[in-house]
Amino acid sequence: MLILLVGIGLAVVPPETACAATITVNTLADESTPSDGLCSLRETINNANSASDTTGGDCSAGTGTDTINFTGSGTIKLNSPLPVITSHLTINSGHAVAIDGAAACGC
Repeated sequence: MLILLVGIGLAVVPPETACAATITVNTLADESTPSDGLCSLRETINNANSASDTTGGDCSAGTGTDTINFTGSGTIKLNSPLPVITSHLTINSGHAVAIDGAAACGC
């Protein structure tokens, strides 16, 4: 918190808070290769958790309070478990998106 003494008055300036980001999934592939132009569900969760961009510009940077949207429909076949969500996160499919985790758990 920043406190400014202005003349005789006192001003209290609250710390800046980041606005929520919208991070858009544009691939059904379960991948996390940086700088490949694809933004996967796995990458969006990583960005939201880190409140930054971990993808080399593939996805919007997270802020810690984010919304994930999808551009298309289909099934995401996970290769491994998704990262644990550690931040405030809303996931809106807006489309018919299924997540198949059978390969991720060896089932």
